[in-house]
Amino acid sequence: MTNAEEKLDSLLRSMGLYSEDEEGQDALLENIDSLMFIQMIVGIESEFGLGIPDEKLLAENFSKKSKIINLIDALSGKEV
Repeated sequence: MTNAEEKLDSLLRSMGLYSEDEEGQDALLENIDSLMFIQMIVGIESEFGLGIPDEKLLAENFSKKSKIINLIDALSGKEV
């Protein structure tokens, strides 16, 4: 598990959006409401020191943990 995955897991746990099971995790992320979505975005930006561009703020980019990690890596300048 990468440092980014550990940080994201911690954030998702604190928001009640974490599951050990990958399918359960995806289900939690796919069904969040708009307020939780904004809270998650703010948490990610704060935790990772990133600014997520408006064009990336699409639900599909945050529907799976792997997609969030890929976005974080891309915005951090890491290979995806």
